[in-house]
Amino acid sequence: MPNAIVLGAGMVGSVMAWDLASDSDFSVTVADRSEDALERTKARSPERLETAVLDLSDLDAVKKAIGPFDIVLGAAASHLGYDLLRTVIECGKNYADISFMPEDAMDHDELAKANGVTAVVDCGVAPGMSNLLCGRAVADRIAPSAITSRPFSASPMPVVSSDTLGGAKKSEMPSICSSVVAFSNHSNRKNAIMAVTKSA
Repeated sequence: MPNAIVLGAGMVGSVMAWDLASDSDFSVTVADRSEDALERTKARSPERLETAVLDLSDLDAVKKAIGPFDIVLGAAASHLGYDLLRTVIECGKNYADISFMPEDAMDHDELAKANGVTAVVDCGVAPGMSNLLCGRAVADRIAPSAITSRPFSASPMPVVSSDTLGGAKKSEMPSICSSVVAFSNHSNRKNAIMAVTKSA
């Protein structure tokens, strides 16, 4: 059973934790420094959700906390996002993050490649879901025969076969994929569908 940790028990992080905890295939822990937020989150799913008091600005504590987990999801305040991203990558954990960060997440691409990590950032509502929907539309227009669907949570996500990416090898693709970065320059098919491919 995959063991997941959600970093942040705010309005979005708590819902992410509840959603994962509703699936019996996951073991879920939510971490936050606010004991009140953790109590509110756990109250909705007391049998399926574990909590951990964790100051997400204490990066050494974060490293220790995420060690035993298979899946790390970020839902922290934006001012914490960039450093958390680097910390999770240094620990060799794949990461999906809904936090907007003003810094350029692609600065950590080489670090992610060196650690064999895939990080999907800016994947909240907007940016995030809005970009995936636009990316799907672009991908359908550019290479509709390359798109298939694979269930991911409650909705189908597009999957693009590697032979449709202009012959690019996985090692040539970024390990950090921002929905904003991937879809803001859709003149290149590889860039237009990268976030969809990485997140599927």
